[in-house]
Amino acid sequence: MPPSPGNAAQIERRRERRFPFDAAVEIEFGSSTILGRVRDISLSGMFLTSPEPLWLGAGFAAKLLLDSPIHLTCTVRRVEPGRGIGVQITPLEQEHHARLSELIAHLESKR
Repeated sequence: MPPSPGNAAQIERRRERRFPFDAAVEIEFGSSTILGRVRDISLSGMFLTSPEPLWLGAGFAAKLLLDSPIHLTCTVRRVEPGRGIGVQITPLEQEHHARLSELIAHLESKR
């Protein structure tokens, strides 16, 4: 069955392939800290669910709560009411970029 036009546009918009990934994430927005979950991830973005979704264009700091946390800066690029938010991510430091790259390579090798 061919993809619907909406799905094709969504796929073309992404620069990186996303992988299913379930992990806790700590979202630091202003003076608030919100706990959420990562549903999928790539080198340039991820889809998050949280009890308090943010709005389009909101910027925040995030920490993937892994054995060794990965710190990221994020900007909300898509909001799906009742489902979650799609965010663009940028590692804060080279060390975190390298660790994110290793995580993505690991997820890719499991496919």
